[in-house]
Amino acid sequence: MRSTERVFRNGERSGKKVGRDPATTYTLTLVRHADWYQAIQELHAEKGYAVTKLCKLAGVARSAYYKWLKWKPSIRELEILSLAKEVKLRYDKRKGVLGYRQIRTQLNRKLKKSYNKKRYYRIMRALELKAVIRRKRPNYVKSSAIHVAENVMNREIHADSPNLKWCTDVTELKYGNGRKTLSSI
Repeated sequence: MRSTERVFRNGERSGKKVGRDPATTYTLTLVRHADWYQAIQELHAEKGYAVTKLCKLAGVARSAYYKWLKWKPSIRELEILSLAKEVKLRYDKRKGVLGYRQIRTQLNRKLKKSYNKKRYYRIMRALELKAVIRRKRPNYVKSSAIHVAENVMNREIHADSPNLKWCTDVTELKYGNGRKTLSSI
């Protein structure tokens, strides 16, 4: 039987699937390395550094930087940006309660389009919008009292001598996923 796991020369094992880098940032534009190009442009304009050296430091091709300078957003990118504005407005209007599914339903109905839910998911991920997960409220069942003690003291708590009158109170405390009862005398 063959294992799907790789074993390297140094003895380390590698899993079958490799996860995405958690430091990955998502953008709305289809241009990769746009943040690097922006930094190169600013450093070249403000400090006068050579574009060639900046591109080499950033690990991007100089020709790609100059192509980015002449770049104009496509119709699809303009459509994505306008949709992102609508998503942000809808998200802020409902104070972050709506997720990508509900936003998709509402905006597709409003815009009379049929964008896929993955498009809304990508836009919300790029804008770092996450829906507030509402807590499930527990269902309380009204229970009838099984045994209610007679009110003997009737709020007359003054005692002439110690240990003549005793009272108790029971409180239920919730913490984490559990409950404990506290009975004080």
